[in-house]
Amino acid sequence: MQRFRTLTLLAFLVFIALLISACGGTTTTPAPPAATTSGKTPDWSMMGFTTVLNSMELPPGQQSTATAGPYTFQVPVGSFTDPVKFEVLSQSASVCNGKVPVGTKPVLAFALKVTDENTGQLIASFKKPILMMARDPGITAQSMYYNISASGMITPNPAGMKAMAGELDHPVTGAVFAWVITSPAGGAGTGTASISTTSTGGSSTPGSSYGY
Repeated sequence: MQRFRTLTLLAFLVFIALLISACGGTTTTPAPPAATTSGKTPDWSMMGFTTVLNSMELPPGQQSTATAGPYTFQVPVGSFTDPVKFEVLSQSASVCNGKVPVGTKPVLAFALKVTDENTGQLIASFKKPILMMARDPGITAQSMYYNISASGMITPNPAGMKAMAGELDHPVTGAVFAWVITSPAGGAGTGTASISTTSTGGSSTPGSSYGY
């Protein structure tokens, strides 16, 4: 009888050991959400824009000004519904040599990576336009602003642009594109150029403009 009880106990202990092994033996705590690509929003930090000029935590309920290198972003109240991590990324403008129109030269190339801190998702479109102001001695009144798609296509986006010697301003309504600012290759211009036409987002062909 005693031997039977011993064998039964051993069998039970072996069963428990096998059960623990099958379940992994331990439990893990879920990691906080990481930034993931949502829809068509590219992660520009993995697409050549590896220099982080600045990384800021922006609350949704107040106006903010974000400065990063030659760029200043005026973020109005209501641009985001959740707190976000707002990263300004850059790469050498020379990467765009040969891609911008003949007779022009790239001056600045940058992108945004905006992450919803509640969900970990990358944000494609902003609730309100953010004003981007770029300052560089290479910018002229004849400078232009181009979108860079995830596939590398460069298309002009003059809508809302204001360019003058040393500064170019442009509204930014999302992070689907990166951007490059160009100037004439022959020399500096003078005066001020501004375009206040309205453009819309969506699919495009080379030569068209986007609302970003």
